[in-house]
Amino acid sequence: MFRTISQLGYSLFFISHAKDKTFKRQDGTEYNQIVTSLSTAYDEIIKNMVDIFGYAHSVIDANGNSKVMLTLRSADNSVDAKSRFKYIDPEIEFNYQSLEKAINDAIDKEEKASGNKDLFTDERNINEIKELNFDDIKNKFDTIVTNIIKNHSDEEMAKVWSPRITQITEKYLGKGKKASQCTRDQVDQLNLIVLDLEELIK
Repeated sequence: MFRTISQLGYSLFFISHAKDKTFKRQDGTEYNQIVTSLSTAYDEIIKNMVDIFGYAHSVIDANGNSKVMLTLRSADNSVDAKSRFKYIDPEIEFNYQSLEKAINDAIDKEEKASGNKDLFTDERNINEIKELNFDDIKNKFDTIVTNIIKNHSDEEMAKVWSPRITQITEKYLGKGKKASQCTRDQVDQLNLIVLDLEELIK
């Protein structure tokens, strides 16, 4: 659904609560970082989709007034924030006008730094949504599973591959569900299962 909405040309805004989490470095020392309260699965999906991943928080200015700021980059890694815009400001006021200006300024700076105006355009690009073919995807699933079975021993299937296939399937269909039970209305879920399996066998 997220993919479909974005391909129709709409901008997506995801909002989550934040939490302070402790991480351990390779040398055994620990550090804290403000992260989302999302589960790992959703967190990774959304992080890979978005152009800007920021942290909104209240601050008190020099006059004692409270205002909301948006951290877009964290130099000391205390906040999990990132942006695809290389030259975007590290922190801005949290409102639409400030965000729009920060993005436009970052694009202008990148255009100037690159020296190639042909890489930048104001034209809007809307991708055409391709209808997923249930039968083709089902055949892909069957082919992948058949090849896995053919190329691995019964012991490998029981200990390694069957649990992985089950885990991927249940992630999109629910506990105890099988891909063979997919209906045509579940073509998106089946397609996600196939994509995960293709990644698994690479």
